[in-house]
Amino acid sequence: MKKANNNGFTLVELVIVVAILGVLSAITIYAYVSFVEKARLRADEVHAQNIKNALSIYIYESNDTNVSRLLAVGTGPTDVDKVITALQGVIDGKYGPYLEDIGGPPASADDYNPKAKGRNGWIISINTSNSYVNVVPSTTVDNLTIIP
Repeated sequence: MKKANNNGFTLVELVIVVAILGVLSAITIYAYVSFVEKARLRADEVHAQNIKNALSIYIYESNDTNVSRLLAVGTGPTDVDKVITALQGVIDGKYGPYLEDIGGPPASADDYNPKAKGRNGWIISINTSNSYVNVVPSTTVDNLTIIP
């Protein structure tokens, strides 16, 4: 009687190993994507707080509650872009910079754009009577509101 050759794995064993690896990789990929999205949400929260703080300090120091100087100095297609780029530089030779220029010169509002899924811009509200500033991510486009 001839001895059987058992030097390799059977097809069933290989299929089971591949199935286990597939399940593990699916769980890992889902966890990674979830982790990245949470990090983007947190980055948006931090950027919103930084913009709010920078704008509040500028308004306090310059008494420019309607941010007319920021709109005149800043660059970009929207008023929010103008405010953010102006806050990254020195305004009138004496105010700022209030926001770090993350991407390097030239200053860009893209440095502070929301990164999370479904967020496309910022809603900035400024109450000129009490200098209160609010900054929240927007699902549509940038919007600057000045409340008298």
